[in-house]
Amino acid sequence: MKKIIYALFILFLTSCQQNKTIAPEIIETAIKNVVTEETYAYMEKDYEKWASYWGHSGAVLRLDVTKEGFSQTRGWDKSGGHLERFFKENPEPITSTFVNNRTT
Repeated sequence: MKKIIYALFILFLTSCQQNKTIAPEIIETAIKNVVTEETYAYMEKDYEKWASYWGHSGAVLRLDVTKEGFSQTRGWDKSGGHLERFFKENPEPITSTFVNNRTT
């Protein structure tokens, strides 16, 4: 009887373990949605919404790319705080559009 109970117990434990895998397409869609929404928040000059997409630690790395080259800023205090002032001083939304032409 003990062996039957033990076997049922083991069966119960193993049946409770589920291998949950997330399909790559779902992950890709989620990442694209985050990037898109962060971009729209920036374009709308909604600092609170935009900032919610970023980590607020010293490990944050912001990379800005322009025709002249690129620059990088490390740390939320240096990049996030700077942009809060920029959003307040330049509250007009950015009306540009962007299109992803990549098919794969």
